[in-house]
Amino acid sequence: MSKTVRELSEELGVSKTTINKLLKDESRQQYVEKVGNKFVISDEGVESITAHFANSDSPKSKAKPKAQAKPTSKKEELLTKEEAQDTEVKDESEDLSKVTELEAELEQAKAELEKTKEALDEKESELTQKDDKIDSLKDKVTEVKEAVSSQKKSKPWWKIW
Repeated sequence: MSKTVRELSEELGVSKTTINKLLKDESRQQYVEKVGNKFVISDEGVESITAHFANSDSPKSKAKPKAQAKPTSKKEELLTKEEAQDTEVKDESEDLSKVTELEAELEQAKAELEKTKEALDEKESELTQKDDKIDSLKDKVTEVKEAVSSQKKSKPWWKIW
C-alpha cells in the first residue's frame, strides 16, 4: 500500500526532510504522485526507501545515545559503581574548588567594601567640619553687618564731613 512522506518517516523513525532528500528528481517522478493535496509514495518507492534504511544506519539511530549495557559480572558491576563514584568525587571536588574561589572573591569584596566605608566616613567628617566652619563664618558675617549698620546709625548725616 502506498504511503505519504509523513507516514513513511514515522514508520522508519526519520524526518520527512531525510526522505525528501532521498527522493531525487528521477525517483520522485518514478515513485511519487500527488493525490489531492498530499504526495504519496508508491509501494515500489516505499520498498526502495525501506531497503535503503535497512542497509545503512538510520540518522535517528545515530542521534540517540546508546544505553549502557548492563554489567554481566560482579566485577564489571563493581567497576561501573567505582567509575560512578569517581565521577561523583570529581564533581564534588570541582564544586568545592568553585566554592573556595567564591569565598575568596567574597573576602576581597568585603575588604573593598570596608575601605569604601572608611573613605565615606572620612568624607562625612570633613563635610561636617566644613559645615561647622560655614556656620561660624555666617555668624561672623552677621556680626560684622550688625556692627556696620550700628556705626551708620550713630552718626547723623551732617557729621559725615
